[in-house]
Amino acid sequence: MANKKYVIQALVFLAVISTAGVIIWKTTAGTWKTDPIATSRITITTSAIQHYDYQKDITFNTTATGAAVSTNQGGGTITTGFPVAVHINSSSFPTAADRTHFFNDTYNPAGKRVQFFDSDETTVLNYEVEYYSTANQEALYWVSVPTVTGNSSTDKIVVAYGNDPNSSDQDNKTGVWDSNFKGVWHLGEASTPAYDSTINANNGTWSGNTQTTGQVNSGANFNNDDEITFSAKIIPLGAKTVSLWVKTASDADGVIDESGTASTNHGSSFYITGGKLYFINSKATDGQCRFSLPPNTVINNNVQRHCAYTWDGTTNANMVKAYTDGSADGTGTALTTESIAASHNLKFGNLGAPYATGYYYTGIIDEIRFSNTNRSAGWIKLEYYSMAKTNFNGDNGVSSPFINFGSQEATR
Repeated sequence: MANKKYVIQALVFLAVISTAGVIIWKTTAGTWKTDPIATSRITITTSAIQHYDYQKDITFNTTATGAAVSTNQGGGTITTGFPVAVHINSSSFPTAADRTHFFNDTYNPAGKRVQFFDSDETTVLNYEVEYYSTANQEALYWVSVPTVTGNSSTDKIVVAYGNDPNSSDQDNKTGVWDSNFKGVWHLGEASTPAYDSTINANNGTWSGNTQTTGQVNSGANFNNDDEITFSAKIIPLGAKTVSLWVKTASDADGVIDESGTASTNHGSSFYITGGKLYFINSKATDGQCRFSLPPNTVINNNVQRHCAYTWDGTTNANMVKAYTDGSADGTGTALTTESIAASHNLKFGNLGAPYATGYYYTGIIDEIRFSNTNRSAGWIKLEYYSMAKTNFNGDNGVSSPFINFGSQEATR
């Protein structure tokens, strides 16, 4: 007799809820009988995760042995969460059986039929599939975690797989990136366009670029006059955060730009001078820079470096901030606030018009993100660790894992 785990024992008889949802009970004489009246009064509720066959815990380590972030990150809801990179491969799913259950074209075509849950195993989380390969048994997901708890080694989410209970794709990439994000480009495409994962759909046009190995999956390679162009100005005015991964040996290149090179232009630009990636904001009124912030760290050593810049939009002292590989790396002060639109549409890999030789970037760019708020130091650090510790393209010299995967378990 096939029965579920639901067992009711009362006094002198044993009642069992069968797989058909009917109560059957054993009398003291040892015979089994059905009870249709009791059956009609009981409703069996199965949690969403139990519709899948298997699950794995994904635990975050924000203590000193992991990301070393002391404050909570994320807005606390499924639409304001922190985007975490989750890498599925032979390290996180070490047994062939694990990977066979996950990389199943019947139950999980294109990687979009799995489900991520919060630690309560009930709250469904938004996720984006950046990469999925059944043949290589490897995948990369971006999951919006409502809150990543600071200084914790027990905070977790759960991935469920091994069945297709919804018979439809469950991914929701625009739901991963909160409303403050104005552009997120993974740059993992093999050709144009360069897709923006946010609801804004600010897609760019590749020109000469090639796909190459980035920090997280693939990135865009720039050489000679390669660039990615856009038909709009996208870097937010005022308060902003801009972050990206770069790998270059150059000491004089334009990386991101909306201002151009003329002294009368305005807007933001990011370019390498003396091996440092400057954050420049120009104001057209007097030909001066609103600020010009070089980080302390030289980044043209031809290894992957995470660079992030924030500004709260005010003229308060030291509110223009630079971060390199998750650590604070310099501050500056804006002369004025910003209210005038940039001079040029956005481009990656070149420093505005006119397109002068020497302003093109040579190297790799990956994971460019714009937000219209100045993200906290904890957010920047966790963003770096989330991507540096995916082990997708190597761990970039970071020894302690931020993410740990548990063993495969049956959901029921």
